[in-house]
Amino acid sequence: MGTFVGLDVSLKETSVCMLDQDGTGVFEGKVASEPGAVIRLIRKRAPDLARPGLESGPTSVCLTHAKAEAPPVVCLDARHAQAVLSVRPNKSDRGDARGLAEMVRVGWFKAVQVKSLASHERKAPLIARHQLVDMRVPVDNQFRGILKTFGVVTGKRNRGQLGQRAQELSEGRPGIESIVVSMVAVRDSLL
Repeated sequence: MGTFVGLDVSLKETSVCMLDQDGTGVFEGKVASEPGAVIRLIRKRAPDLARPGLESGPTSVCLTHAKAEAPPVVCLDARHAQAVLSVRPNKSDRGDARGLAEMVRVGWFKAVQVKSLASHERKAPLIARHQLVDMRVPVDNQFRGILKTFGVVTGKRNRGQLGQRAQELSEGRPGIESIVVSMVAVRDSLL
């Protein structure tokens, strides 16, 4: 009927377990966590592949969308898989791979949809921008806090003028001028 494959993916290595229809182990081992290496191993060891499965997570995206000629991978809900795997006596990558293979073999899993690579590409700049804005706001507040300690208030400024205004106000104050200049350079690189 086919071979069922469980993949416990980590950053460097993926633990692989292959089971036949009866649950007998066909292969257990590790492979580099690169789509090409995983595909080659599956094709070599499981030519009659029925269903490969792996847990959802950040590393599952590239393996799920590896190549058009690769077998379709079932991405299992991580919370459901974790609940199933937590009852196993020995928690290890090898044991998790076997547990995932058992789950796909018996069909006891919740599959999740993995967003397309194009969707991730569209979302990445938004996430990066959000992170940079979150980094800039504390720097802006730090300008105000440092200057306020010395009795200097920047007043309301738009984002483009704040660094310039902070530098003007710190000129001639050797204790804070170098700090403000350094922070303006960091702020400018964030902008």
